[in-house]
Amino acid sequence: MLKNILDELTLLYSKELSFVKSNFPKEDTIILKHLKFIVGKLEKLKNQLEIIEIKSETKPVVSYLSQISLENKADDYKMIINHLKKLKDKLFWRYGYQAPSQEMIEKYAYTEIIGPEGPIYSEEMIIGFVLLAPDFYYPKHRHSQIEESYLFLTGKTIYNKQAILAERSFILNKAGKVHELKSDSDQATLILYTWINKGAGSLKDYQLNLE
Repeated sequence: MLKNILDELTLLYSKELSFVKSNFPKEDTIILKHLKFIVGKLEKLKNQLEIIEIKSETKPVVSYLSQISLENKADDYKMIINHLKKLKDKLFWRYGYQAPSQEMIEKYAYTEIIGPEGPIYSEEMIIGFVLLAPDFYYPKHRHSQIEESYLFLTGKTIYNKQAILAERSFILNKAGKVHELKSDSDQATLILYTWINKGAGSLKDYQLNLE
């Protein structure tokens, strides 16, 4: 199943790269470079796949996965969400913060699919899923040495108290950019995230901090 997820991730990001190439100005090179890096590394992983053993751990918010409907979703989104639902109990879900609030404990978690902590091993990038319960405010935070992108698998999500992002929206957070999220009041938010290291440290050692 992990190989299937890798194939689906490659397809999703390849489509996103093609869309950006066709619809955005040529001078907008940051997003293009980011997506080209992801697609290139995914293609490399397909040829050099390394699966590592990880411990599984769930969080309360994972129960909301069963409530995410596949109705009216594109086939590529249906496949990736369906595989996540089947794998959810075998993954390591985490908060990433040293002292999460009670609301965060109940309504937030993320899991790494590709990265130094696996289950698909990579030292060069992390790809995983962020899950927010309905009506959850994910406070301001930044990643000082991490370039991060969000691909929204569900909608509607408020980004930085301004943009309402629908399903299939793509956002790039440059290293150091402050950002925040607010999930829809009626449905959970599921996000595909990618981290690319822009500093000297290791992705494995990176510590999350709220503002």
